Amino acid sequence: MATIDVNNRAAAYLRVSTREQHEQHQLPNIIRQATNDGYVIPEHFIFRDQVSGLKNESEREGLNNLLKLTKDDIDIVYIFEISRLSRDYDAFDELIKRFKKKGI
Repeated sequence: MATIDVNNRAAAYLRVSTREQHEQHQLPNIIRQATNDGYVIPEHFIFRDQVSGLKNESEREGLNNLLKLTKDDIDIVYIFEISRLSRDYDAFDELIKRFKKKGI
C-alpha cells in the first residue's frame, strides 16, 4: 500500500442509471484503489449522477461539476468502470481528452 500524501488529490465519479441500481459497491472499491495508490478523495470531490450514461454532461449535474475542476484541484479521477463515465465511446474519448488537456 502506498503512503497517503494529502497533496495527492483525487475525485470520484459515481453513476447509476435507475433508482433500482445502487452505488454501494462503486465507492468502497474506488476509495480502496485510491488509498492503495496514495490518494485522498475528499467528500466534496465525490460526484454522483443517477442518469443514463448516454446523456451528455449538460444533463448530468455531477459530471458537469466534475468537469469544472482543474489541475489545481485534483490530480486524478477515479471511476468504477468505463461505462460509469460514459456509455458512448466517442463521448468517453472526448472526456478523457478534456481531462488530459487540464493535466488531470
